[in-house]
Amino acid sequence: EYMGVEFFIKIMLNCFVNCFQKRSLVIVNKKVIKLNKLSSIPKKAKIEINELRKDFPSLLKYSNSIFCDAAAGTQVHKSVITSINDYLINSNANIKGLYQTSVNTLAGMDFVRKSAAVFYNCDEEEIIFGNNMTTLTFHLSRSLAKEIKSQHNIVLTKIEHDANLTPWVQLANETGAEIRFIELDNENKYKLNMKSIENLIDSNTKLVACTLASNLLGTITNKTELKKLISLSKSVGAFSFIDGVHFTPHGLVDVNDLNCDCLVSSSYKWFGPHSSVMYLNKKYSMSLKPTKLRPVSLNLPNLKNYQLSPWETGTQNFESLMGVGAAIKYLSSIYSRLVNNNNVSSNSKLNFDFDSEKSVVLRSDLVESYKIIAKHENSLSLKFLSGIKQIKGVKLFGLDTMDQVENENDTQPNQRTPTFAIRKSGLTPSELTKKFVSAGVWCADGHFYALTLADDLGINETGGVCRIGFVHYNSLEEVDKVLEVLEKA
Repeated sequence: EYMGVEFFIKIMLNCFVNCFQKRSLVIVNKKVIKLNKLSSIPKKAKIEINELRKDFPSLLKYSNSIFCDAAAGTQVHKSVITSINDYLINSNANIKGLYQTSVNTLAGMDFVRKSAAVFYNCDEEEIIFGNNMTTLTFHLSRSLAKEIKSQHNIVLTKIEHDANLTPWVQLANETGAEIRFIELDNENKYKLNMKSIENLIDSNTKLVACTLASNLLGTITNKTELKKLISLSKSVGAFSFIDGVHFTPHGLVDVNDLNCDCLVSSSYKWFGPHSSVMYLNKKYSMSLKPTKLRPVSLNLPNLKNYQLSPWETGTQNFESLMGVGAAIKYLSSIYSRLVNNNNVSSNSKLNFDFDSEKSVVLRSDLVESYKIIAKHENSLSLKFLSGIKQIKGVKLFGLDTMDQVENENDTQPNQRTPTFAIRKSGLTPSELTKKFVSAGVWCADGHFYALTLADDLGINETGGVCRIGFVHYNSLEEVDKVLEVLEKA
């Protein structure tokens, strides 16, 4: 669905007014919001790594080691731990009770669902919580299976994590539907050949699934090409499913901008606990039939129905979800702590008060924070890519160059995340990993569940790759140390 002429005119009028009033324009879930002018980010501003790392207990505990396993899961901010602990002490209960702990739980769930909606830029009713991306994807596939017949086809890509492939392949096996693949590009085998999509998607296409970024290679799917893929899928009535798991710690998601039908990510990849958050467009969350228990209402979640979603099976992991809310709050604070020296207290409790004004401020802060994250991660990637070119025998599986032109408005890194799949001649991936770990560089090796991609690259049978994964709490000095260990290996 397009935003429409009325919304377009509203944007133009606000842009014109803002030129004179010196206000910032923020779009939250298709609504044009006007804020007081944001404090500008100094051009030389950078993340103060040492100060930021003080709020990550595990980074302090293992200060002699370098965490290079972010692609498998990030470390958690102390406020996440505080929020989980506070919930278990002061609010541990199920919902629907009249007593204080139950009332607290409902207030907390309302806060977290609204926070997650701002994080994805959607309605709170479109948010679904679960244990992990794989579980949520299999759960959704059960409902989509009822809509797919033998004459239909499903379009996937060769770059996917298996959690965004096997559920759909199994669905096709059950229904008799055809599987079609967007192949790797012939000119650059570390990118997708998006030129082929018009030949793959037709009137019988019922599902198109694609990732925002490869968890094995770090390649970010070109946004323009992805939006074209989604648009083409919508033109034939196909459901668009986006895997945002690897992308989300590095770039800010906007489901309204993508115009996708579904997107899922996992909070343990963006500095939170082991939970997952799915966006499912209201059109589908109301029309598809979820697998559920009889007492569960089909109404979408809100305060009136105790924040119960027909798409969430059983009692939720409330304590973990409080940590999800804290992780989102932490991500939004990176901007304010840099510009205004306003840090999220690691011991602060979540304030469950949440109104439309606070949602706008949260989204605005997230936008600015992710600009800072993108800038820092670009510098990490450029240093690592430059460094490995000087080391004999190192092979990188992935993009080895980056657009070095900085765009201060980017809320995602340029072309790739700081995740690198490497090998070194004379060593198996496992042997290289052991050398890294023994030197205090914590990483891992294998195919990392990107089985189809690893097979296509011809690396699966010989041990896959050693994967190095940085995020914004990693420093340039740590990159130098990793390069030093790699050279000596």
